[in-house]
Amino acid sequence: FMEHVESECEFYFNLNISPVSHQSTSTAAKERKRELQTSIRDVLKNIDFYIVGDITFHLQWNLHEHRRIETDGAADIDNILKPIIDGFTGFDALLIDDNQIDDVQAQWAHSSNYHNDKFTVTIKYESGQLIQKDSLFLLQLDKNIYMPIKNHADKKLKVIELEQIILAYEKRNKAIESDGYDIATRRKNRMQRFFHISRIDDDFIKGDQNKYLEQAI
Repeated sequence: FMEHVESECEFYFNLNISPVSHQSTSTAAKERKRELQTSIRDVLKNIDFYIVGDITFHLQWNLHEHRRIETDGAADIDNILKPIIDGFTGFDALLIDDNQIDDVQAQWAHSSNYHNDKFTVTIKYESGQLIQKDSLFLLQLDKNIYMPIKNHADKKLKVIELEQIILAYEKRNKAIESDGYDIATRRKNRMQRFFHISRIDDDFIKGDQNKYLEQAI
């Protein structure tokens, strides 16, 4: 089950599948991780946008109290986060990279269903931080730094947005040179977040200013 309440900048996700610990390294555990992430992405195929800004990520794991406390069969709650987060991250998912998560919370709650547990994820984001998947372009600002930007069909709009971004980035860099990084951070300048190249899937469309201006939707 998935619900997106855009008016409240909230994304709700419910999956009837058991989480798996990222510390488990057996062949069976690795297969369960693949199944878990495939199940998440199968649901995410139904959405046509990426969240490109910072988010909060809240996980609730529903399982029977006896299994959680009185057996050794339940994973530690901190260890189930990464495989689930990875399922939400990447070209065929919802987030560009997991470093968009500013705040992460995890909790468990008792479920009367002893043998079948499930988890729910609530993601909250800031207004204006959605870009349609077929319109996303990752613009190169520096050697290894890229910013998500909308690929407008109208070239005039492209030029206008590109000029605004370049001016804001240059202003930020000058502020860092004069005031230092702690004072002139991206957040204080209210810029769109950007990503290091190592955190971007190869399948995303990306390039420099010329490629952006030439790129057709």
